[in-house]
Amino acid sequence: MNKTTVTTVVALALGLGGGYLATQQPTVAQASAKFAKKDLQNPSGYYYTNKGRYAFHWQNKKSGHKTYHYLVMSDFKAGIVYTGSISYHQISANRRTFTTTFRLLDNGGKLTSTKYKFGLYKLSNSKYRVKLYNSGSRRLVSNHGTTYAITRTTKNPFTRMFNAYTKKSLKADINKVLTERYNDGYSKVDPKSSDGQKALNTGVHAGYVYVKDAFSLKG
Repeated sequence: MNKTTVTTVVALALGLGGGYLATQQPTVAQASAKFAKKDLQNPSGYYYTNKGRYAFHWQNKKSGHKTYHYLVMSDFKAGIVYTGSISYHQISANRRTFTTTFRLLDNGGKLTSTKYKFGLYKLSNSKYRVKLYNSGSRRLVSNHGTTYAITRTTKNPFTRMFNAYTKKSLKADINKVLTERYNDGYSKVDPKSSDGQKALNTGVHAGYVYVKDAFSLKG
């Protein structure tokens, strides 16, 4: 999927109908601060920035006898997951920068025409730098934009980051829709009632599961 918004699936889950929902560069690079040839098969782990409220990872997925390579990006500030199909990887001559070229998938799983490129600069086995850039309505990893310090981890950070940066705004969005439907007479469930709170929590959970599965390339 190119763009998966939590509010889209929440509307469906609730039966609402329709959709809305600077680190100094070291002079001498140690071995741990260099990329290896095996990374060309997709770097392992998850990469995130709390300040940028963003996470991404590379993932391989088999279909029949073929293996496809993807880049999955989650913008927790906007509650959106983007999936990119990788065209190629490249490691710089000094092996400090890992460049990925990709094309986004649309909501129907088809490749879009625009190619995007970004470089991940390695400082150590767990510390990196990357740039985020607003391309239209999208915020993507890029060779342009604002630089962020990136941490690599083997544990999926999605749940922690969703709870910290997405859940509150999602809950407010769902509550707004429930309240409007109640005030307009489309629903008899008062959002302030126990049933209304159950509907609210159901919507938040549905949104969480949907985008978490998208981030993990499930389905």
